[in-house]
Amino acid sequence: MVTWMLMDIIRGKKMRATGACVGAVIGLIAITPASGFVNPGAALLIGVIGAVVCSGAQELMEKYGRKYVDDTLDVFACHGIGGTVGMICTSLFASTAVNPAGADGAFYGNGMLLGKTLLVLVIIVPWFLVFTWGCLWVTDLILSLRVTDEEMLKGLDVSKHGERAYHLGDASNHAELVVPDAKGAPSKPSATVMAPPV
Repeated sequence: MVTWMLMDIIRGKKMRATGACVGAVIGLIAITPASGFVNPGAALLIGVIGAVVCSGAQELMEKYGRKYVDDTLDVFACHGIGGTVGMICTSLFASTAVNPAGADGAFYGNGMLLGKTLLVLVIIVPWFLVFTWGCLWVTDLILSLRVTDEEMLKGLDVSKHGERAYHLGDASNHAELVVPDAKGAPSKPSATVMAPPV
Protein backbone atom coordinates (compact mmCIF):
# COMPACT_ATOMS: atom_id res chain seq x y z
CA MET A 1 0.00 0.00 0.00
CA VAL A 2 2.75 2.45 0.98
CA THR A 3 4.82 1.41 -2.05
CA TRP A 4 1.93 2.09 -4.42
CA MET A 5 1.36 5.54 -2.90
CA LEU A 6 5.08 6.30 -3.25
CA MET A 7 4.95 5.16 -6.87
CA ASP A 8 2.06 7.59 -7.44
CA ILE A 9 4.22 10.42 -6.07
CA ILE A 10 7.21 9.36 -8.21
CA ARG A 11 4.94 9.33 -11.29
CA GLY A 12 3.82 12.90 -10.47
CA LYS A 13 0.37 11.98 -9.18
CA LYS A 14 -1.28 12.71 -5.87
CA MET A 15 -1.56 10.02 -3.22
CA ARG A 16 -5.09 8.65 -3.49
CA ALA A 17 -7.23 6.43 -1.30
CA THR A 18 -7.97 4.24 -4.32
CA GLY A 19 -4.24 3.91 -4.94
CA ALA A 20 -3.73 2.82 -1.34
CA CYS A 21 -6.48 0.20 -1.71
CA VAL A 22 -5.08 -1.06 -5.02
CA GLY A 23 -1.62 -1.27 -3.46
CA ALA A 24 -2.94 -3.31 -0.54
CA VAL A 25 -4.75 -5.69 -2.90
CA ILE A 26 -1.64 -6.09 -5.06
CA GLY A 27 0.41 -6.96 -2.00
CA LEU A 28 -2.09 -9.70 -1.20
CA ILE A 29 -2.14 -10.91 -4.80
CA ALA A 30 1.66 -11.07 -5.01
CA ILE A 31 2.10 -12.92 -1.72
CA THR A 32 -0.69 -15.46 -2.35
CA PRO A 33 1.47 -17.98 -4.29
CA ALA A 34 4.18 -17.70 -1.62
CA SER A 35 1.91 -18.03 1.41
CA GLY A 36 3.34 -20.66 3.72
CA PHE A 37 6.64 -20.90 1.83
CA VAL A 38 8.49 -17.64 2.58
CA ASN A 39 9.56 -15.83 5.73
CA PRO A 40 7.98 -12.49 6.77
CA GLY A 41 10.87 -10.40 5.39
CA ALA A 42 10.57 -12.04 2.00
CA ALA A 43 6.78 -11.60 2.13
CA LEU A 44 7.24 -7.86 2.65
CA LEU A 45 9.76 -7.68 -0.18
CA ILE A 46 7.42 -9.60 -2.50
CA GLY A 47 4.66 -7.09 -1.74
CA VAL A 48 6.98 -4.19 -2.54
CA ILE A 49 8.20 -5.81 -5.77
CA GLY A 50 4.61 -6.59 -6.76
CA ALA A 51 3.51 -3.00 -6.18
CA VAL A 52 6.41 -1.52 -8.16
CA VAL A 53 5.98 -3.88 -11.12
CA CYS A 54 2.17 -3.57 -11.18
CA SER A 55 2.40 0.20 -10.95
CA GLY A 56 4.67 0.16 -13.98
CA ALA A 57 2.31 -2.19 -15.80
CA GLN A 58 -0.62 0.11 -15.06
CA GLU A 59 1.36 3.08 -16.36
CA LEU A 60 2.15 1.20 -19.60
CA MET A 61 -1.52 0.22 -19.96
CA GLU A 62 -2.57 3.85 -19.53
CA LYS A 63 -0.09 5.02 -22.18
CA TYR A 64 -0.32 2.26 -24.77
CA GLY A 65 -2.92 -0.35 -23.92
CA ARG A 66 -6.18 1.59 -23.55
CA LYS A 67 -6.58 1.80 -27.32
CA TYR A 68 -6.55 -1.99 -27.60
CA VAL A 69 -7.74 -3.28 -24.22
CA ASP A 70 -10.85 -2.21 -22.31
CA ASP A 71 -9.65 -2.86 -18.75
CA THR A 72 -11.22 -0.13 -16.65
CA LEU A 73 -10.40 -1.77 -13.32
CA ASP A 74 -6.80 -2.62 -14.28
CA VAL A 75 -7.43 -6.31 -13.73
CA PHE A 76 -4.56 -7.34 -15.99
CA ALA A 77 -2.06 -4.90 -14.47
CA CYS A 78 -3.05 -5.85 -10.92
CA HIS A 79 -4.12 -9.50 -10.92
CA GLY A 80 -2.36 -10.80 -14.02
CA ILE A 81 0.97 -9.12 -13.47
CA GLY A 82 0.74 -9.30 -9.65
CA GLY A 83 0.09 -13.05 -9.70
CA THR A 84 2.93 -13.58 -12.16
CA VAL A 85 5.33 -11.58 -9.99
CA GLY A 86 4.17 -13.61 -6.98
CA MET A 87 4.89 -16.90 -8.78
CA ILE A 88 8.37 -15.81 -9.82
CA CYS A 89 9.16 -14.42 -6.36
CA THR A 90 7.99 -17.65 -4.74
CA SER A 91 10.51 -19.56 -6.84
CA LEU A 92 13.19 -17.16 -5.61
CA PHE A 93 12.36 -16.79 -1.89
CA ALA A 94 10.78 -20.15 -0.93
CA SER A 95 12.53 -21.87 1.95
CA THR A 96 12.24 -25.30 3.52
CA ALA A 97 13.13 -23.61 6.81
CA VAL A 98 9.66 -22.03 6.65
CA ASN A 99 7.89 -25.09 5.27
CA PRO A 100 9.78 -28.42 5.20
CA ALA A 101 7.10 -29.86 2.90
CA GLY A 102 7.92 -27.22 0.26
CA ALA A 103 11.09 -26.61 -1.72
CA ASP A 104 13.94 -24.15 -1.49
CA GLY A 105 13.92 -21.33 -4.01
CA ALA A 106 16.74 -20.02 -6.19
CA PHE A 107 18.12 -17.82 -3.40
CA TYR A 108 18.47 -20.95 -1.26
CA GLY A 109 20.33 -22.97 -3.88
CA ASN A 110 17.50 -24.47 -5.95
CA GLY A 111 17.54 -22.73 -9.33
CA MET A 112 15.42 -25.57 -10.75
CA LEU A 113 12.35 -24.16 -8.99
CA LEU A 114 12.79 -20.88 -10.87
CA GLY A 115 13.26 -22.76 -14.15
CA LYS A 116 10.13 -24.84 -13.56
CA THR A 117 8.13 -21.74 -12.65
CA LEU A 118 9.21 -19.93 -15.82
CA LEU A 119 8.33 -23.02 -17.88
CA VAL A 120 4.86 -23.10 -16.30
CA LEU A 121 4.38 -19.41 -17.16
CA VAL A 122 5.49 -19.96 -20.76
CA ILE A 123 2.90 -22.74 -21.09
CA ILE A 124 0.00 -21.34 -19.07
CA VAL A 125 -0.01 -17.69 -20.19
CA PRO A 126 -0.73 -18.44 -23.87
CA TRP A 127 -3.28 -21.08 -22.83
CA PHE A 128 -5.30 -18.72 -20.66
CA LEU A 129 -5.02 -15.88 -23.22
CA VAL A 130 -6.47 -18.11 -25.95
CA PHE A 131 -9.10 -19.59 -23.63
CA THR A 132 -10.14 -16.14 -22.34
CA TRP A 133 -10.32 -14.75 -25.88
CA GLY A 134 -12.51 -17.71 -26.89
CA CYS A 135 -14.87 -17.19 -23.94
CA LEU A 136 -15.14 -13.48 -24.70
CA TRP A 137 -15.72 -14.16 -28.40
CA VAL A 138 -18.60 -16.57 -27.63
CA THR A 139 -20.05 -14.15 -25.09
CA ASP A 140 -19.87 -11.31 -27.63
CA LEU A 141 -21.87 -13.42 -30.09
CA ILE A 142 -24.66 -13.73 -27.51
CA LEU A 143 -24.44 -10.40 -25.71
CA SER A 144 -22.34 -7.45 -26.81
CA LEU A 145 -19.31 -6.90 -24.60
CA ARG A 146 -19.07 -3.21 -25.53
CA VAL A 147 -21.64 -0.50 -25.07
CA THR A 148 -22.29 2.18 -27.64
CA ASP A 149 -21.04 5.72 -27.16
CA GLU A 150 -24.67 6.82 -26.73
CA GLU A 151 -25.23 4.29 -23.93
CA MET A 152 -21.99 5.37 -22.28
CA LEU A 153 -22.97 9.04 -22.34
CA LYS A 154 -26.46 8.29 -21.05
CA GLY A 155 -24.97 6.24 -18.24
CA LEU A 156 -25.01 2.48 -17.85
CA ASP A 157 -27.37 2.65 -14.90
CA VAL A 158 -30.05 4.10 -17.21
CA SER A 159 -29.18 2.37 -20.50
CA LYS A 160 -28.60 -1.11 -19.08
CA HIS A 161 -30.56 -1.22 -15.83
CA GLY A 162 -33.42 1.18 -16.51
CA GLU A 163 -32.86 3.19 -13.34
CA ARG A 164 -30.73 6.07 -12.20
CA ALA A 165 -28.18 5.27 -9.52
CA TYR A 166 -27.66 8.89 -8.50
CA HIS A 167 -30.22 11.66 -8.62
CA LEU A 168 -28.13 14.71 -9.32
CA GLY A 169 -30.35 17.68 -10.00
CA ASP A 170 -29.76 21.35 -10.56
CA ALA A 171 -29.07 23.91 -7.84
CA SER A 172 -32.80 24.32 -7.10
CA ASN A 173 -32.86 20.78 -5.70
CA HIS A 174 -30.25 21.50 -3.03
CA ALA A 175 -31.34 21.32 0.59
CA GLU A 176 -29.40 22.33 3.65
CA LEU A 177 -28.38 19.72 6.17
CA VAL A 178 -29.08 20.97 9.68
CA VAL A 179 -27.26 19.21 12.49
CA PRO A 180 -28.53 19.67 16.07
CA ASP A 181 -26.10 21.07 18.61
CA ALA A 182 -25.26 19.38 21.93
CA LYS A 183 -28.59 20.50 23.48
CA GLY A 184 -30.63 19.22 20.54
CA ALA A 185 -31.39 22.66 19.10
CA PRO A 186 -30.89 23.16 15.34
CA SER A 187 -27.54 24.73 14.54
CA LYS A 188 -26.35 26.53 11.45
CA PRO A 189 -26.36 24.49 8.27
CA SER A 190 -23.19 22.40 8.12
CA ALA A 191 -23.40 21.16 4.58
CA THR A 192 -25.41 21.30 1.41
CA VAL A 193 -26.81 18.01 0.15
CA MET A 194 -28.87 17.04 -2.82
CA ALA A 195 -32.53 16.61 -2.17
CA PRO A 196 -34.18 13.72 -3.98
CA PRO A 197 -36.33 14.79 -6.92
CA VAL A 198 -39.99 15.15 -6.16
